Amino acid sequence: MTLVTTDGRRVRGVTKGDDAFSIRIMDTREQLQGYLKSSLREIIEEPRSLMPDFDAQRLGERDLDDLLRYLSTLRGAGPPRR
Repeated sequence: MTLVTTDGRRVRGVTKGDDAFSIRIMDTREQLQGYLKSSLREIIEEPRSLMPDFDAQRLGERDLDDLLRYLSTLRGAGPPRR
């Protein structure tokens, strides 16, 4: 999402809340910001994600193996204890 303010400033981020009068976004600096829609010149829904493009060429075999090993540690070992 890109918001364009009345003074032409562009704020890009991820929508965190939206209603008839206001919109909240988490900007690219991870700051939560709120705007009144009446104070915006434009609201642009971006077709592309903020996540940078990533392909397998960026990781070597060892790095990929390390990543997969780490991710496998994040799996739960069973039902939560009470």
